[in-house]
Amino acid sequence: MTLDMNVMAFWQNKLKAIGPRLTATDSHAKFIELLQDEIKNLGFNTIEFPFKINRCP
Repeated sequence: MTLDMNVMAFWQNKLKAIGPRLTATDSHAKFIELLQDEIKNLGFNTIEFPFKINRCP
């Protein structure tokens, strides 16, 4: 397997556009959606397990 710098730059830019992906933030949710979409594009199914995050004020 070879390292394709163009592919790496593409993904770096996608992640940079989402911004910091701190737990339970909108950016975190966007990152999860991105991962789900990519997994589905590979032909796999995804399953979500709902849970609630209690954050300290």
